[in-house]
Amino acid sequence: MRDQYAADVSDLLKFAFLRALAANDRSIGVGWYYNPTNDGRSDGRHREYCGEPKWKALDAALFDALVALPNPPSVRGLENLQIWPRGTRFHRVPVPPSGSREAWASNMVGVLQEADIVFLDPDNGVGKDSERHATLAEIAAMRKPGRTVVLIKFPGRGTTHAAQIEEFHTSLRNGSGALSAVTVRTNVFVNSGGLTRGVPRARWFTLIDADGLLIERVEQFAANLNAIDKCSAHVVHGSESIAMSPEKPRDAVLRLMGLLERSLRALTPDQSTPFHKQVEAHRSKFSDIAGVTEARRVRNALAHGEDVSDARSEEAEAILKQALAEILPHCPERLRAAMREPPAMPGVITSNARTPIAKETPPISIQSGIAQPPPAAGEGDRVPNICPECGRQFKGHGFDGIDAHWRAKHEAVMPYKEAWPLIKSGNYRRR
Repeated sequence: MRDQYAADVSDLLKFAFLRALAANDRSIGVGWYYNPTNDGRSDGRHREYCGEPKWKALDAALFDALVALPNPPSVRGLENLQIWPRGTRFHRVPVPPSGSREAWASNMVGVLQEADIVFLDPDNGVGKDSERHATLAEIAAMRKPGRTVVLIKFPGRGTTHAAQIEEFHTSLRNGSGALSAVTVRTNVFVNSGGLTRGVPRARWFTLIDADGLLIERVEQFAANLNAIDKCSAHVVHGSESIAMSPEKPRDAVLRLMGLLERSLRALTPDQSTPFHKQVEAHRSKFSDIAGVTEARRVRNALAHGEDVSDARSEEAEAILKQALAEILPHCPERLRAAMREPPAMPGVITSNARTPIAKETPPISIQSGIAQPPPAAGEGDRVPNICPECGRQFKGHGFDGIDAHWRAKHEAVMPYKEAWPLIKSGNYRRR
């Protein structure tokens, strides 16, 4: 990242993307791969978007902040914008010469240690050890359980975009140890030279190890961008397996639930159907429908930062693997192929290698180990899934959607980050 490119249309897109991912429950870390020199190129400073109010539909607060930046913008000025979530961390130490950056990379890892989402922003994406690239080794060093690493990529020529993305995802899995990769391809037209349509600007953003909740936010971001004139976005999922891995059970639950949601979406014509209704519509395909319901509660609890025991996470992980093995044979071949691994790989469950479970076996709840239906809202010690401020009843047996509801309706009463711990413990009192 160089000052000459600060606040151009790329920054508008990537900052809007990061803010959409983080929402109000994730922290951000930005590794600028900063270079204080000017590379002499004239393709920077694409700030034509400042005269196009249509971008407010993507992120109004961000648009206004970037438009108001004094000229010439700088990377330091970007850091000082008031659009970053609380606790955002930046690494702006200049990239050292090739071959002498181990200490520099280690420092970046330390500075961004507490971030849930780390975005790496070199000039030319991932590549060899140079001032313009992030290396696979540096990406590997940034990975840790519970974290998503976000990368920027620029499409090349000579082969199809689909082939480029597949090759990129494969290199990330092989070179950095990534468990999964998802890329959102964006293409926007900026006004330039009086051209009616404008000049296209293609930017791809790849997420490594994203959980199901982040993938939902990626797809929502793509939908929002697609709704803007002369803009397009397409989400490309990498080849992912239902595999045993060194990841912690809690991280596995988040990953596997994301795969299950993706599988059910492929079988559901109406994409607005809530997840619990998708599960219910396909209950005959699952041997443990109550387990799937409970595993979803475990995922939601983990996503909201609640304390979940390792034993409960491990049980949820096992049931999700089985559920995926049971649902995949009903999915389109393209999706099955994306999640398939070679049969010789140890510990893998794919659509071609199912663990047999008798269908007459009664559903087992993860929580008790006793055959039972899912508990009703408010049963026992469970906090009723009702907004304590306005009385809205949430669907299913949990608080799915309360974060978006609260931010839209009650953020002025109390910030969601402060309200959620009180709500989930049953101690929130209406203001």
